[in-house]
Amino acid sequence: MRTSVMFNNSTELNRHTNNIGVFGGTFNPVHLGHIYLAKYVRQEYSLNKIVFLPTGNPPHKTDILDKEHRFAMLELAIKGCNYLIPSRLESNRQGITYTVDTLNLLQQQIKNGKIFYIIGSDTLFELYTWRDIDKIFELCEFICVIRGEDDLGEIGQTINTYYRATQKTIHLSTAIVPNISSADIRQRIKNNKSTEGMLDPLVEEYIKINGIYVS
Repeated sequence: MRTSVMFNNSTELNRHTNNIGVFGGTFNPVHLGHIYLAKYVRQEYSLNKIVFLPTGNPPHKTDILDKEHRFAMLELAIKGCNYLIPSRLESNRQGITYTVDTLNLLQQQIKNGKIFYIIGSDTLFELYTWRDIDKIFELCEFICVIRGEDDLGEIGQTINTYYRATQKTIHLSTAIVPNISSADIRQRIKNNKSTEGMLDPLVEEYIKINGIYVS
C-alpha cells in the first residue's frame, strides 16, 4: 500500500515539486469525481503534485466514517499515481483544525514552492467566514471548481469582491464537475444499489470487504 506523506519531513516534496495543489475534504468515500478533478486541475495549472488532506474524526459528528477507513480508501484510489499524495497532516491533529494552520505547516515544508488550494464554488461563497482569511490569501492561491448548480455570474462577482479586498486573484478552473457525490454513493450502498462508474474498483472492493455504509 502507498506510503503517506505527513510533511514533517520535506525531503520528498522539495525534491520533486515547486507548485502543489491542496485538495481537502472528508472523502467519505473518495470517488472517481475527486480523482478526475485532482488530475484535471494538476494538468490545467501545471502543478507538480496534488496533496489530498482528508479530515480527521470530527468530535461532534457521528455520521462520518472513521478516518482510518477513509484514508485507506484514499490510498487505494490514488495507487500508482505518484503525483497524487495522501497526507495525514489534518487527520492526525487533535482538536479543531484550521486551514490557516495547515497552510502554515505546508508552506514551511515546501520553502520556495507555491500552494494552490482547490475549492468548490460552494466554498468560494463561504471564504469570508474562514479563520484568518487574509493570512490564508498570503499563504496560497485559490483554484475554484464550478459546481453545476452554482451561478457563474454570482461566482464572478464574488471573485471580484475578494480581489478588491485582497488584491489576490482566485483562479477559475474549466473543469466540469462529474455528477457524483459521496452522499449518493453511501445511500446507494445502504440500499444495495449499483455504484458502477462512481468508485475505483479497489475502493469498491474495500467497502464490500469491510461492510462499510451498509447501515
